[in-house]
Amino acid sequence: MFDWKDFISYATGMVNVTNKKYIEGNHMAYVVLLSGLGTFCVEAYPGAGHNYQAVVEGIHQYYRMYPEVKERYQEGIYKLIRMSLNFKGFSQIVDIILYELKLEQEEKASFQIDIEPIWKEAKKLFMEKASDYASEAGDLNGWLACTNEFAKERYGISIE
Repeated sequence: MFDWKDFISYATGMVNVTNKKYIEGNHMAYVVLLSGLGTFCVEAYPGAGHNYQAVVEGIHQYYRMYPEVKERYQEGIYKLIRMSLNFKGFSQIVDIILYELKLEQEEKASFQIDIEPIWKEAKKLFMEKASDYASEAGDLNGWLACTNEFAKERYGISIE
């Protein structure tokens, strides 16, 4: 039977590995973890796909022992935004940010990040790449309307 707490412990362990790699000089380590690339794919079972929610919660767990993770997490989000080349990457960024806000709003976060400049960067990226995303996303307008409605209703923010 699947146990979410055990899964978060696993994700926290992956954050520990990521943090060590960062300390060793790999300043892309958090980008790799947030993206779920290669062996940094945190999945509940083989083939399930990367679970960014577990990673975000793992980062918050890890923060209790190592507060420097907050700055590295934010740096990773900014790098993801700057490196995002396609709609899939952009939507993953939005998912991470919205999940972070959910944890903060529910008072389950160990810390809060300064979301305003991060969201501003994400919006800027969207405006720059909207026409590219439209050709990739299928129903970009539908995704945008749904995402904006959700984000505005829950967190008072929107992409447009």
